Amino acid sequence: MYYEQGKLIKTEYVNKNIKTNDSLIEALNVIDQEFASHNNTLADSINTTFKNLFKRNIFETQLRHLDSLSFENISKILDRFGYPSKEIAGESSGIPFYILSFAPLTIKEKYVNQFILAADRGYISWKSLAFFIDKLKVAKGEKQVYGTQGNYDDRYKFTMFPVIDPENLNKRRVGVGLEEL
Repeated sequence: MYYEQGKLIKTEYVNKNIKTNDSLIEALNVIDQEFASHNNTLADSINTTFKNLFKRNIFETQLRHLDSLSFENISKILDRFGYPSKEIAGESSGIPFYILSFAPLTIKEKYVNQFILAADRGYISWKSLAFFIDKLKVAKGEKQVYGTQGNYDDRYKFTMFPVIDPENLNKRRVGVGLEEL
């Protein structure tokens, strides 16, 4: 782990042979499988009990609880080791970003800088991170950066939520792999 002025700036997951870390991969895969399993099962239960408010609330409460456990487990990994590189975690390196994209606002805010650093290093795509950042900004009542968020009116016309510096929007979009508007 590397620190500057008491702040963690970089973590390297390296064993003596500089190979992937099988225990980290296994931990990430288990969290991912559990997250997918409980989300699929409980989403189905929520959908089938949509008209029964009491049952639906029970399933939604269970889903929030199980999701919070997944968020906590991913947070423990990120807090201790930083964002895992592809060299160390292989294809499993995208799991923390994926799971925390479903997290509450406070958790997303906590890790957005780690995600930016991970995107700069090529561990996650800037295109995906652009959507994440815009959703975060909109949820906080701020202007979005990349113009990925909006809603549809009664005539199904898409209206983009406000963006910062609209004159340079297409330049920012192209810079992260999005199409010009």
